[in-house]
Amino acid sequence: MAKPAPAPHRPPAGIAFEITELVHLRGWAEARGLGMRIVLNEIRAEGEYEEVVLLGPPGGQPVLTLWRTADMVMLARASGPVGRYPFLSEALDQARLPEPRRV
Repeated sequence: MAKPAPAPHRPPAGIAFEITELVHLRGWAEARGLGMRIVLNEIRAEGEYEEVVLLGPPGGQPVLTLWRTADMVMLARASGPVGRYPFLSEALDQARLPEPRRV
């Protein structure tokens, strides 16, 4: 009896962020009173993602979702279209959230 052929491996639709990007993202979120949650190996209708970052109030629903493709940073708000940006800093500039709290 022949073994079934393995399914072809598809590269993930989204790849992981660099550590420096995650550190920057964490600081940006904390300055705005947001919590950060990282979801690994997320499967959605559009494909598989190595890493998806969710930002939202502590204990609340995410207000921003970010993921990375090979050449873009994707930003999805709780409502509205998904934005595509070449750099994380540009995505965060367009997030339209309150400015950092002054300490």
